[in-house]
Amino acid sequence: MADPEASALGLRVISTFRSFAEQTKLYAQGRTTPGPRVTNAKPGTSYHNVARAVDLAPAQLLREPGWAPSSPLWLRLGALYERYALSWGGKWRSPDRPHGENSYCERCLLDVGPRGATHFDESGLCRLVAVANDQDG
Repeated sequence: MADPEASALGLRVISTFRSFAEQTKLYAQGRTTPGPRVTNAKPGTSYHNVARAVDLAPAQLLREPGWAPSSPLWLRLGALYERYALSWGGKWRSPDRPHGENSYCERCLLDVGPRGATHFDESGLCRLVAVANDQDG
């Protein structure tokens, strides 16, 4: 958030870490509970559940209907995410403009991709580290 571009956008944090219970509630919304669908990620499959995702939004768009999905401010946010090696949800088939995530595993030295959240534990650490540590014991 100290980046000058982030300051210029007046970014607000919408969501960071989510527990499985929070993810369950959000996933149910628009499916089995009232309200619009706000996520396609089932509990345990979201990078929010493993402390590797953030949803940010330019403050001025929060006052706009539907958060003005065609605003060029979203492209600026996407460029900011990518500058810091985060994948931007605005490029997805079903765009999630506020979303940025880190799917790169520092231990495995690979990007586990948009559906790879299960590769990490709830702290955002590679599950393979825990397996290796258990075997060392």
